This record gives sequence, structure tokens and C-alpha cells, in this order.
Amino acid sequence: MSVLFSSRIAALVARAQPTTLYSYRPGRMLRFGPWGLCAVFSAYGASFALSSSEATRVLYAEEEERERAAAGPWYMAPTLLLFGRGSLSIVLSALPFAVAAGALYVPTRVVLRLEYLPGKVPQCRVTRWGLFGRGRTDVVPLQQLRLRTRRPVYTGVGRQGVEDTATSSFALSNSGAGALRRHYLCNRNGDFWGGDGRVIDALFGGVAPRELDGAEAPAAGSASSGELQELLGRADQRAKVGSRAAKNIVRQK
Repeated sequence: MSVLFSSRIAALVARAQPTTLYSYRPGRMLRFGPWGLCAVFSAYGASFALSSSEATRVLYAEEEERERAAAGPWYMAPTLLLFGRGSLSIVLSALPFAVAAGALYVPTRVVLRLEYLPGKVPQCRVTRWGLFGRGRTDVVPLQQLRLRTRRPVYTGVGRQGVEDTATSSFALSNSGAGALRRHYLCNRNGDFWGGDGRVIDALFGGVAPRELDGAEAPAAGSASSGELQELLGRADQRAKVGSRAAKNIVRQK
């Protein structure tokens, strides 16, 4: 007889040791792709900035000569035209550099490992991709880490039940962080705890574990799950009882 998923979640939160909930091993595209995109868009931005500045300079010189020959309306003044063209050139030149910066930023939000850390205040250790090969780690309280959308990760399709034709990834959001550090990206091709993607919906999606006992995809959950809170509370109580028992044994010795 198979064990209910809600019972497995109860056993998970009752553990005293950290547990890996999700892991992902990136391919070569993530390792080299961002640098290639950054180089391409940076080169394009630099080339456009140089060519547009040269064109602006030439037009300004021609308009100054024309102004000396015959004065035109105020809005055709060479200085005003120079300012307008220069401003537009700066804005358009900045766009490729912004894309280049984004190409390096987005991969740093890709999650390589997500671990559950038990304790009085349950936490999650999030290991992110680093541009130079070394992962970066954030420790986030469990209650602050939530799915970015209310759409469940678990679809009931595929080996781990997370295959989705609409998207290849899902996002987690840290409500206690700033805008640039708030979001995390998880690839659906990663490995989930117990080979079951329902763990993400139970811990971060606000879906009650009992609703996930069936094989069907769950409905969107609320912002927080009372059932999960109850399980975490029980785990905390067991930890306290175990700590007291250990102290009593030490005293008896």
C-alpha cells in the first residue's frame, strides 16, 4: 500500500536534518550562453553609439554652416537639434547594454539546489547559479518563499508530475527581499524530493497536503496553508520535547 503524500510531507517537516527539495544541473547553454549574448549586445551597443555620435557631429557641423548663411526658425537651431539627436542616441545606445546586463543577471537567479532547514523558524537554503562557476547561497525563512503565481507546479504529467507544455520553468518569490533579489527561477527538468513535484505546491504554493494525496493536479491554493502550519507546529513541538528529553538524560548521568 502506497504512503499518502500528506504523510510524507509530515515526515519531511519532522526531520531534524536538512533535506534537499529540488536540485538542477545546468547544461552548457547556461554556462556559456549568457556571456555570448552579453558580448553580442555590448558590441552592438558600442557600434551604434559610435556611429550615431559621428552622424550627429556631422549633421551639427552642416546645420551650423546653414545657420550662418540664413537664419531659420528657433526650433531648427543647431544646438537644439544637437540636443535632441544626442538624447535619442544615448537612449537607443543604452538599450543593447541593458539587454547585455539582463543576459548576465537572469542566469544568477536560476536555482541549483533548494533545501529545507528545520528549526524553530523553518528556513530554506537556496543555492543559485554563479557566473564564474561558484554557486551563491541565500537562506530564506520558509514563510517568505512563495510561488510567484497561484498556478500549481504539479500537473500530473511526466515522471515527476511537473511537465508543462506552456512553460519550462516556474518562479519562487522572496517577499522579504528587494526587487533585484526577490525572484528565483526553477527549471522543471530538475530533480524533486522523492521524484514528486507536489512538494513545491505543499511548501510554497499554499496547497493543503491532503489536497495533494490524489494523482490529479491540485487547484490553486491560498496565500498560506493552515494544514502546513499545523504540521510545522507539530514538528517544532517534537523538537522541543526531544531537546528536553536529551537534557534530562544528561542530568541523570
